[in-house]
Formats: sequence, structure tokens, C-alpha cells
Amino acid sequence: MWEYYYTIRMVIILFFVLLLLLCILLPASLIKKRIKYRSGREKFFSILSMSFMQQQINNKEDILLLLNSISREFDSSYLLISILEDYIVYISKDEEKILKDINKSNIHNLIKEVIRIENQEKPFNNVPDEEKMILRNINENIKNNQLESVKFNLQELSSVIAARNKIYEKANKTNRWSLPITILSIIFAIVFGLMGLKSIDYKKIEEINSKLIEKNIKE
Repeated sequence: MWEYYYTIRMVIILFFVLLLLLCILLPASLIKKRIKYRSGREKFFSILSMSFMQQQINNKEDILLLLNSISREFDSSYLLISILEDYIVYISKDEEKILKDINKSNIHNLIKEVIRIENQEKPFNNVPDEEKMILRNINENIKNNQLESVKFNLQELSSVIAARNKIYEKANKTNRWSLPITILSIIFAIVFGLMGLKSIDYKKIEEINSKLIEKNIKE
């Protein structure tokens, strides 16, 4: 009977320890991924500024070559338009040192041209695949003056956005509970751990071990 209760206690303790580790490791992996993403973006900004300084950037292909290299190094995906928009904001700030003494208007114009070309070649590239497909259909319907098809695709888009919004709301609720669950897991792990330690009958364990040793010797 004693062994049964002891086993139950240990199973409960192990369960809460595993839950605690899960609650710690999952957020940690997300934080690590976010840190890698930001580090890669900062390095891209720095090298891009240096390349502009040395007049090594002349077109979209030059920027893509650099961005693809950074993506592989930091194992992160960057959207060309988004990161170039962020770069424009970055070089407009006072802390940007590399291009401090350079006229930035030519750089702004080149980046804006690259963004314009990218938008033409890959419209709606910053939106999820399902929404992107519908938006492209709407674009084609407008070009062909297919108003009924436009209405149908707008309704489809509305349904997709509503469904995705529910997913985001559910994810936000889950994230809201992650910290309380982690704290409770820590508390339960400590409490049950102390209970398990206090409830161990060391004399009983020693007695069982002695009997096992005697049995092995006799055999």
C-alpha cells in the first residue's frame, strides 16, 4: 500500500514538472526565434547602409542578394517590402551613424522604386496565401469588368477574414493564460515535491533494501 501511494505521488510530481518545462521551453523557443529575427534585421540594415556608402547597391537584385544571405545566416524569413519600409524609417532616425554625412534622398528614391517594382511583380505579397488568392481574383475581375465576380470574391474575402480573426482571438486568449499556468505549475511542482519528500519513510526504504540484499545473498 505504501509503495502504491508513493508511486502516485511521484507520478503527480513528474506530471507537474513536465508541464512546467513545457510552459518554459515553448515561450523560450519563440523568444529565441524573435531575437534571431531582430538580430538579422539589424545586421541587414547595417550592411545595407555600408553598401550604400560604398556605392555597391544599384538595383533590386543587389538588395535581394544581401537579404537572402542574411535570411540563411539567421534562419529567418524577411519580406522585401516590409524590411525596406523599416529601413527607410531606420535611416531617418538620428542613431543611424553610417549614412550620417550622406545625402539620403537618392537612397530613399532607390528604395521606393524597388518597393514599387516589387508591388507590381508580387501584388498582395504581404498577406496570407488564401487572402492573396482572393485579392488577385478581385484584381483580375476588376480589369475584366466582371462586377458579379467581384461581389462574390468580396464575400469570400469577408468570410476568410472573419475566420482568421477568430483564430487570432483564440491565440490571444491562449497566450493570456500561459503565464498563470506557468506560475501554477511551479507552485504545484514545489508543493507536491515537498509533500513527496516529507512523506517518504526512509526507514521503510532502508528495511526494504536490506531485505532485498539478504534475499540476493541467499540466492
